[in-house]
Amino acid sequence: MVVWTSSDPTLPEPTEPLYQRIVRSLEARIQTNPDAIALIKAENGYETKCSELLLMVQKLVTFFELRGIGKGDIIQGCTPNCPEYLAYVIAANAVGAVHLPFDPNNAETECRDIMRKYQAKAILSEEQHIDLVSRSSHGTDIKTIIGIRENKNKTIPPTVFDFDNIMKLEPADLNKQRYAYNPDDIAYMPTSSGTTGKPKGVIHTQKSLYRMAETLIEYSKKWDDEIGRTNDYTILQQQMYHIYGMMLHFRCLIRGETAVQLRLINPVLFFKCIEKYQPRMLQVTPFLVLAMTKHQEAANYNFSSVRAFFSTGSLIGREVAEDFMKKYPNVKIGQGYGLSEIGLITAPRYRGAQNEHLHLGTLIGGGSMKILDENGKELGYDEPGDIYIRNEALFKGYWKQPEATEAALIGGFYKTGDFGKMLPDGQLVFIDRKKDLVKVSGSFGVAAVEIEDSLLKILNIAEAAVVRVDHPVTVEAPYAFLVRKSTNITENEVWAHIKANLAPLKRPVGFEFVDQLPRNRMGKVMKNSLTEKLQAKKTAKA
Repeated sequence: MVVWTSSDPTLPEPTEPLYQRIVRSLEARIQTNPDAIALIKAENGYETKCSELLLMVQKLVTFFELRGIGKGDIIQGCTPNCPEYLAYVIAANAVGAVHLPFDPNNAETECRDIMRKYQAKAILSEEQHIDLVSRSSHGTDIKTIIGIRENKNKTIPPTVFDFDNIMKLEPADLNKQRYAYNPDDIAYMPTSSGTTGKPKGVIHTQKSLYRMAETLIEYSKKWDDEIGRTNDYTILQQQMYHIYGMMLHFRCLIRGETAVQLRLINPVLFFKCIEKYQPRMLQVTPFLVLAMTKHQEAANYNFSSVRAFFSTGSLIGREVAEDFMKKYPNVKIGQGYGLSEIGLITAPRYRGAQNEHLHLGTLIGGGSMKILDENGKELGYDEPGDIYIRNEALFKGYWKQPEATEAALIGGFYKTGDFGKMLPDGQLVFIDRKKDLVKVSGSFGVAAVEIEDSLLKILNIAEAAVVRVDHPVTVEAPYAFLVRKSTNITENEVWAHIKANLAPLKRPVGFEFVDQLPRNRMGKVMKNSLTEKLQAKKTAKA
């Protein structure tokens, strides 16, 4: 039986809910420095002290209890990064409620469907989305809508609870135990990213939530040892309604770091924050790596403090990685592998050869992995196949989707839907999402990222995304969407590059120029949207 296991130690079993760990860390910082800063808004520099964040949590706990919200109740968050949202999440864990985040940019029908599906009792929204949330909540179980006002002179609907008024309540005693701790109780329910299909509610328990946060903290310590830790600022463009963004915020609070929050992915603001706060390590997505390499404003900022970055969300292609290393030779590239269903799976090592930049690191402590072929046979080193994983943070299942749960959890392992291979040195090589592999000839699959990588070599191409389309001869074929840096490139030039640099079976059967690629708030390309766009064109022509 070929099952790889981590050589790193497994972390101790959690014996408390995560909020208690966070509260202790905040209290310790306050005792050392009453003016310690927990959060900074990147857009305006507004600072939130640890004491202010803790007080928000205490008053939100009081509010939840007054509204009858407690153990097992689902509450939703529908806002970009902000201090109020972080306090809301911690307070939810303190009363035993289940936090369900979702993207505030969903359409009204999508919002209503989510509210009905998960039967949430409360939702937090910021000013610009309050009307949408209020309309969407009609006919659902939501009886409590909390609104955050940026403009204090603006009124909000009388049916919405003003966050500022909640802050006038008496603070709750967080040392009081409000529910019996059970590590198997549901605590957190992010949705799968939805970049290749409809998102599902991913059930995480008190134990798996704690494990995900502690794992990130543990490996952050290792990275400190490898690259050094010069200051306590961490720039966070990752959103809290995404699992990794939430874990990063928890990590900052527990490790005593100051989180610089970006409301949106904004490359220029990200550059400004690097220059201002001088972090040694960056938490990024491939989109920002590409921006640091190709964005016209990047050269105007000082990135000399940066010694390494850790990228998650999707794979950085070879072309992007090599361009980055040429421009920033002193910065080490690290890529990790993680999913909503299990948190962080592999972690990079920053000591060693830089040519390992396309590997995704080794298994985290307590992790196991196997790779199977299409017939379920276990494969060995250097043999590509389907990735199956398990660790101490494995999810419990999908919300009210037993068939999807049964299909995903097989023999205690999670079937990721990803394609990769294990190297003899224990490093994982990610090839592509299996759904993004283009079957161009029988069992031969071409990774979309390989084609995208080639297209990015074209001088005036800024971004590329490749999807699968039906083909009468090869069954499937690649099709590309390209974003131009300027209009100084023609279709003939693109076709010339394709013919010169890609083997016949890897050549896109077509491409089109677009102004921008559809991305979620984490910067991941929404390939399902591109596929739907092509399908709509095909239907219109029929």
